[in-house]
Amino acid sequence: MFELAKRGKTPTEIARVMTEKKVKLPCDVVGNRHTRTVDEIKRRWNRNTVKRILVNPVYLGCVVNNKQRKINYKSKKVVLVPKEDWIIVPNMHEAIVDKETFDLVQEQIKSRTSTRTSRHEWLLCGILKCAECGKNISIGFEKSKYTGNITYYTGCNTYRIDAKAKLCTPHSNNLERLTDVVIQRIRATCEKYLKLQKTEYRKIIQEEDRKLKQEINNSKNEENNLKKQIVLLDNKIKTTYKDKVNGVIDEELFLEFYKELNANKKELENKLKEIQSSKENMQVAVNFDKIVEEFITQKKVSREILVQLVDKITISQDKVITIYYKFNVLNKIDNKENINKEKIA
Repeated sequence: MFELAKRGKTPTEIARVMTEKKVKLPCDVVGNRHTRTVDEIKRRWNRNTVKRILVNPVYLGCVVNNKQRKINYKSKKVVLVPKEDWIIVPNMHEAIVDKETFDLVQEQIKSRTSTRTSRHEWLLCGILKCAECGKNISIGFEKSKYTGNITYYTGCNTYRIDAKAKLCTPHSNNLERLTDVVIQRIRATCEKYLKLQKTEYRKIIQEEDRKLKQEINNSKNEENNLKKQIVLLDNKIKTTYKDKVNGVIDEELFLEFYKELNANKKELENKLKEIQSSKENMQVAVNFDKIVEEFITQKKVSREILVQLVDKITISQDKVITIYYKFNVLNKIDNKENINKEKIA
């Protein structure tokens, strides 16, 4: 890989060579298959994997530490450390690549790297997916030679990473036109919901609302109960530690008790997180009518309201748009009226 990079090959071109030669991916070599599905379309080398290897000083014989750290000893959250703060110790093992080659490759990578000074914020970012491969749809732009006006258009990430591999198709659409069609479809669905709410759907909606409020109350009780159990376990851990310090139990027995109590505590904490997350989602559902009305009345749709209504939107190569809502009642309306499947002109 370093030799190819030295001869001027880009990470994308190197990735293509590695794939053609059927070289195993790093995750396959170390047996880290759980990060990918069996039929995942991008089970191949990509430019990011190649670049990560080409900039790694381990190939120079270095050992690198302090690349990430915990916020504090009580937290499990890990943050990345800036590269200038890494601890790099040279000559710790035999180098695979000579320094001249490594430095030359770094210069070539640096020369191709451009810093984006601004980013175009767009409403459907992260929500819009490719119907064929499931990957994100991103945007690019074209600038008119005559007027200087910029036109934004969509494209499938799988295709953009390696178009020659033909893993997917371009999915090119005018972003403004696509966004308008999506907003019109969602608005039409929301308006139908509000009309149906006054007629055939009213009793169903009221019953669902009652059940949701009951579930929220049950969640609150379960949440309080779990918090009490966690406090009790914390006290037991402290008592066990005191027993060890005072010589009531030995180190081996203390570790046995501690592992069991700590495992129970972690299990309860995970349950608590699940309940709290579920409760938040249910609370949003209770405020559903308010969200729908706000979406309809907004002159300019905000992303905050959009993501509360929509789970994802897919677009196929033949320009069929499918909207997946976070609320079943909207999905039912769309399926019934066939609104959620629409072609963009």
